[in-house]
Amino acid sequence: MPELDKLHQEDSVIGSLGEHLEELRKRLGIILVSFVIILLASFSSVDKVLVFLEAVAPYGSKFFQLKPGELFMASLRVCIFMASFLTLPILCYHIEAFLKPALKSAESKILAPILLASPILAFTGLAFAYYFLLPPLLEFLFGFAKAIVEPYYGLEHYINLVLSIMIITALSFQLPVLIIAFAYFSIINSGQLLQAWRYVILGSFVVSALITPTPDPITMSILAAALLILYFVTYLVVRAMGK
Repeated sequence: MPELDKLHQEDSVIGSLGEHLEELRKRLGIILVSFVIILLASFSSVDKVLVFLEAVAPYGSKFFQLKPGELFMASLRVCIFMASFLTLPILCYHIEAFLKPALKSAESKILAPILLASPILAFTGLAFAYYFLLPPLLEFLFGFAKAIVEPYYGLEHYINLVLSIMIITALSFQLPVLIIAFAYFSIINSGQLLQAWRYVILGSFVVSALITPTPDPITMSILAAALLILYFVTYLVVRAMGK
């Protein structure tokens, strides 16, 4: 009865695949619903968040609505920004819960810390951008404008700039997650990380120059220093892992 056994095996595989797809659909639904709920809830506090984002600008800066609907579009972008980052822990949890049954014990042990570290590093990147990166950057941009023209700042353009810098910084702070994942699967090791230190220093300044939209060396150096600290701390973690 080999044919019957083969049919049973195929049915089992199809049934298992269907169960996984159904579980994936449910988890994606939960993530989407969570995002929508957080997005709608964000509108209740968006005014306070806008004031918070405006506060990082140099003292005395005033913002204007230069075209109809500009305040609404800025508010919408802020709400999407808030919902995306606040949904990140939920996303990481469901990724871990979905993948864990299919992973070996050793693989599942590294997956949980990585997915836990990802949102923590993202929020750290947001805080770093707000408190350390944006103040000198905006001081340079706003101060340069005052020397030539009477500045009038459109709210939407300002919010777009601030959110872009914060998002890019949060993404760049995911560097340790990628390095540790590559090290765990033996794609790279601590020796290679240490040997590449010259290129890392150069790359950090190149990336910082691309991320920061000004020739201001202070802003570029602050971000480059943060990336270098993340890199070398990650090197110590990889070394401690025995990789």
